[in-house]
Amino acid sequence: MGGFSNEVIRLAQESQEKYGVPASVTLAQYALESGYGKSNLARTKNNYFGMRNGSKGWQSFDSMADSFEAHGQLLAKPLYANKTAGASSVEEYVQAIAETYAPSSDGNNDYYGQIMKIINDNDLTRYDSGNYSGGTDSSYSNGGTLGEIGNSILSFVVKAGFVLLVGILAIVFFMAAFDAKIPSIKKAVKK
Repeated sequence: MGGFSNEVIRLAQESQEKYGVPASVTLAQYALESGYGKSNLARTKNNYFGMRNGSKGWQSFDSMADSFEAHGQLLAKPLYANKTAGASSVEEYVQAIAETYAPSSDGNNDYYGQIMKIINDNDLTRYDSGNYSGGTDSSYSNGGTLGEIGNSILSFVVKAGFVLLVGILAIVFFMAAFDAKIPSIKKAVKK
């Protein structure tokens, strides 16, 4: 099995941010279509997704980044976007694009299964923002995106603020209740 370089992960996450294609799907398609970037098509034409140029043959790109950009643009077009609009999971997203991206007539009858196996075997969903209409960032060194980290921090701050507020209200409530009884205790102590 190959692997995913930091550059490949970054490009996949940028594609998700810009075009709404889950990074895990882009990474799995990259792995399957280019043999983890080692296919002849990837090496000679920077074509990492087996993209064709109509009847003219295989598309050629100036760089890996251009190939990832074209892949994101392709899956954002109505042909795919109309099918993926209701996807609420990576599985649904892959199912929605599988038949169109790799029709059975190509002899590839289980494109969905192949893509999902790569996603699951490599835990690629850890690179997704979970929002398939975009919105992730490209920091992946700790397995999370900056968006996820920011959301986690914001969530923690909100929860901590809520707990603090409830604690303060509880203290104020108990102090008020306690103060109501203090005069009788003070009078008893003075006697």
